Amino acid sequence: MLPAQQLPLDSLLKMEKQYRNEDTIRVKLLTDIARRYYSVDPTTGMTFAEKAIQLGKTLPDKKFLAGAFSSMGGNALTLADYPTALSNYQQALSINLEIRNQQGVANNYNNIGLVYSSIFDYPKALEYYQKNLSINEKTGNKTSTANTLGNIGSIYNVLQDYPQAISYFEKALQISEKEGNLQNVAGNLSNLGNAYTQQRNFTKALEYKQRALGMYEKLGNQSGVALNLGNIGNVFKEMGDHASAIQYHEKALAVFQKIKDKKGIASSYTSLGELYLIQRNLPLALETTQRALTIADGSGLLKSASDIYRNLSRIYESQSRFDSAFLAYKSFILLRDSINNVEKKTELTRKTLQFEFSKKEDSLRQFQALTDAKLQQQILLAAKQQKELQLKQVAINLATKEKEIQHLAYLKSQADLQIEQSSSREKEEKLKRAENEKQLQLTQMSLQQTQLELKDKEIQSRKVQSLLFSGGILLLTLLSFFIFRNFRNQQKANLLIQQEKQKSEDLLHNILPKEVADELKVKGQAMARQFDTVTVLFTDFVNFTRISEELKPQDLVNTLHRHF
Repeated sequence: MLPAQQLPLDSLLKMEKQYRNEDTIRVKLLTDIARRYYSVDPTTGMTFAEKAIQLGKTLPDKKFLAGAFSSMGGNALTLADYPTALSNYQQALSINLEIRNQQGVANNYNNIGLVYSSIFDYPKALEYYQKNLSINEKTGNKTSTANTLGNIGSIYNVLQDYPQAISYFEKALQISEKEGNLQNVAGNLSNLGNAYTQQRNFTKALEYKQRALGMYEKLGNQSGVALNLGNIGNVFKEMGDHASAIQYHEKALAVFQKIKDKKGIASSYTSLGELYLIQRNLPLALETTQRALTIADGSGLLKSASDIYRNLSRIYESQSRFDSAFLAYKSFILLRDSINNVEKKTELTRKTLQFEFSKKEDSLRQFQALTDAKLQQQILLAAKQQKELQLKQVAINLATKEKEIQHLAYLKSQADLQIEQSSSREKEEKLKRAENEKQLQLTQMSLQQTQLELKDKEIQSRKVQSLLFSGGILLLTLLSFFIFRNFRNQQKANLLIQQEKQKSEDLLHNILPKEVADELKVKGQAMARQFDTVTVLFTDFVNFTRISEELKPQDLVNTLHRHF
């Protein structure tokens, strides 16, 4: 049978229902169930922790009661109920100190350090972490030592003392690797990658992030895989390799969607939107960022929504949509101020808690050894670093707020100017449309007039064509008549000519020999010939007979031609 710590939560719940004896087994079972609820349902976890506490108070072995108080503190810490968390951890510490449970004391110191770290009291947190390390060195608990070293590294990372942070993360990594604690190995590799990223040592950052990614993939820790994919994408973004950055954020998005991590999905969409904006792919940047906003709003992620509104404003500004940019930036500032107000109240609560916690510390002094000089020096240095960091952050916040107010005013002026220009353009467009409509009406009237004129001309043309056609027919008829008449007259004339010609031929044949008459018809003249026997009667010529007898025939003809 597996130890209770290795059994699934469902199996533990089933065992709790079946095992009803009020003894150490049951109190241990209730405590283990309460611890399993840390990241699942801390409210329910507190219910089981309370049952364990009540049962533990009835048992002689106080070690189990201390464990029950610790499980209550863990669930309260998850719910950010710091007073309840510290109170239960301190009760557990008192019991463990009383019964001299060194490992229990070490664990309580670490847990109390987590509470102080959560309320940003880093010097106090370091004090308890160092106390934990001192005991672990004596007991040889390497796993607890690695956890505490990692916690100290995280504090120095927040304080921006990156060399110190890297030093503690490396120590934690070495121990975890020797112990074979792969989950801690992956966590420390990821922490080292973050620290090197802050130092802008991107080569080292990628090396550790890739190693962490491989470890989380080996463990099947999908949340760790997604977070490291996104972190690698951020490193590539800082390096200016935007294509690789997009590739890794898309992979991270796919994993976050698979495990239904709303915050991770919104974060991935936000990062992708920022990268598309850098690439000036404004439509895709807008679409992706709006998706991020929808998820953040729907999931109550106020901090994410605030950052997304700022990115939306940048996109709208790049599109010269100043009215939308102004509204988005205004939403960013309103949300940011709302978050800051909550944080101020939380900060006030933390300061109150710090004061109250310091008073409670006095009651535990009798059980604790005084800190050595080295630890005290380290605590004082951390306090100084935190103070300097706080002052620096205040100055940055003031400068940032001033810039944000100026930028909001700029966007407002640009939006007003754009509205004014839009109004002016609208008026100009109205006038232009009116002028165009007027011109169109004139054109239509001119076109109608032209159409009427064309129609009139067409009618006139048809009339002319009709007249021309009628006249043509008449002329053709007259021409045909005259041609026909001329033809008839010509026929008559030809007939008369033919008749006269026939008369002439008949006359010639009557007065001349046939061959002479034919020659005369063809040539227009005839050669004179000598005829021995001819009888001709001439009544028109005086003395013709005497003359013809005296002259030769040719001479006679020539004489006749000459005179007649």
